[in-house]
Amino acid sequence: MLGFRRTLAAAVLCASWSCGSTQPDATEPVADIVVNPSAPTVALNSQLPLQALVRDAAGELVPDASVTWTVENADIASVSPAGVLTGLALGTTQVAASARGKSGIATVTVTRTPVASVVVRPNSAHALIGSKTQLTATTYDAGLSVLTGRGITWTTNNAAVATVDANGLVTAKSGGSATITATSEGKSDVCQLTVSQLPVSTVSIEGATSIAQNGTTTLVATTKDANGSVVTGRAITWQTSDESIVSLSATSGSSVQITGGLTGKATITATSEGVISKPSSISVSNGQVARVVVTLAANSISPNSTTTATAVVYDAGDRRLQGRTVSWFASGAATVSPSSSVTSAGESSAATTTVKVKNLRLNDSATISATISGRSGSATLTVLQ
Repeated sequence: MLGFRRTLAAAVLCASWSCGSTQPDATEPVADIVVNPSAPTVALNSQLPLQALVRDAAGELVPDASVTWTVENADIASVSPAGVLTGLALGTTQVAASARGKSGIATVTVTRTPVASVVVRPNSAHALIGSKTQLTATTYDAGLSVLTGRGITWTTNNAAVATVDANGLVTAKSGGSATITATSEGKSDVCQLTVSQLPVSTVSIEGATSIAQNGTTTLVATTKDANGSVVTGRAITWQTSDESIVSLSATSGSSVQITGGLTGKATITATSEGVISKPSSISVSNGQVARVVVTLAANSISPNSTTTATAVVYDAGDRRLQGRTVSWFASGAATVSPSSSVTSAGESSAATTTVKVKNLRLNDSATISATISGRSGSATLTVLQ
């Protein structure tokens, strides 16, 4: 700087500045020159007009003074004879305005062209969990010219759904949405990202493979993607091959409660997103008989007429047992036909038989019994004239 000032003083005295000069006007001396702005900042390859205020000893402007503009480092900036400054390279230099043996100096800083806008591509994207998506960010100046070499900061507003590295590479973590933002010099743009789980590739069923009649158990379905990873929250439809053997108390969700009905075997399948599980075979075994209840359609009949007897078989939980065969017996002159029958499926589970009486006198009675697995139930029938 000291060298520049010495050179400047010599140049003023010799009237040999690089950008032009005028002979000093001795009729109106110049006291000082003020360059405005005194510490200008100009963007690289941009221009900024400077003003030189030439003043006399009283502080009044000297309107007819001719000003010569010079620059200390012509590699960093140039200045025109009219005082228009142009930034040529990043850095700092000095610019002088000289007239009639006086000069004013301004310190000039040349900065990079500021970022006016950032554009992220793509501005929206869809990804599957575990996949990676490369985003790009381009910086522009006010004239929409591309600016290179600018730092970009990448951020995500939902790291649980997606993360992003310093180069804009996005990794999908879980289902949901996230906003990925690229920022440079205070300007930013975003990509709206939607993350979906991978489709279901396999469905498997876990749980017991046998239950007793009227017993219940829970089956659980697990859905996995093509990578073998468990995926949750998927809709599952359950189906039984025979409702009379195994019934379902729920037909959606990852678990289902099944109830044993008639003895036998049935298969259960679970379906999710069109993928069907391997059938799960469920065996239903006989429940233990606790009691038998016999009822008559009519408790009293006339000779040579008939009525119907029914038997319902219950387990220890007082639940009706289906598909159970009972043996019928009748005392005295009453007869039953058939002598055995099976409890039907459904809420009205019962075995039936026809009872007929003959050769009984008025007010005579007969006992109608049903027996199964050592358990019996009976009802009394009376004959009326």
